Amino acid sequence: MKKLLAILPVLLLLSAVRLSAAPPEVHAALSADTVLIGDQFSLEVVVAKDIMQVVAFPVFDKNKICENIEILQELPVDTLSLGGLRQELRKKYLLTTFDAGIYDMGRYPV
Repeated sequence: MKKLLAILPVLLLLSAVRLSAAPPEVHAALSADTVLIGDQFSLEVVVAKDIMQVVAFPVFDKNKICENIEILQELPVDTLSLGGLRQELRKKYLLTTFDAGIYDMGRYPV
């Protein structure tokens, strides 16, 4: 009984920490803002999250991000520990385009 009373406050504290976990932070960056036809460039998606949160990266149809931007290679997710209960996930996509124009890649759920 005494062990149960000693463990109960610890469990309550851990559950309070669990409920106050910050939502994942998602950032994306392109390696270049201007690309010539046929050049390769990369898109890097970085997610900082709690270690227990589940994150799914987008899956693109037909290896295309939008109509004229093609995915040449999708690199595996790199996981980094940020200390404590936080971690950072990084995913890179190698992209190219073969048509001239200005493209809006839109938003993708993570």
